Amino acid sequence: MLLHRIKDNGKATLGILVLGDLTLFTLEDEHRNTKVPGETRIPSGRYKIIKCYQSSLLYRMQANGWYPYSWIPTIENVPGFTNIRIHAGNTEKHTDGCPLVGFTADLQAMTIGRSRSALLKFVEKLETCFNDGDVYLTITDER
Repeated sequence: MLLHRIKDNGKATLGILVLGDLTLFTLEDEHRNTKVPGETRIPSGRYKIIKCYQSSLLYRMQANGWYPYSWIPTIENVPGFTNIRIHAGNTEKHTDGCPLVGFTADLQAMTIGRSRSALLKFVEKLETCFNDGDVYLTITDER
């Protein structure tokens, strides 16, 4: 799985995530040389994705009635970061340092859309990947 960042405007970062035949847009916080908790995107690199079964974010999504899964995708072993979940949201204010996924993107407004349906499709696809073994995400920066 590959997440390639395509645009950072100093407040947010848009990217493209490819998982097999599924392509989604991503939205993250901006790059910072010094981490600000909840306001800094994670560094580029290769990370293992795991299933997290206990998370307040997971419980909120389930309680809202739209998220049927018992786990949330989590990016593991990110230096200097914890609890990095791939989740739904539309603006930089929703990221809290985590990547968001969506089916649409507005490069001017730096937002993504149809995020809940994108997350559901992403998790469905990830489930089949986990059946084949460990899952990794490679993140590359815009050039």
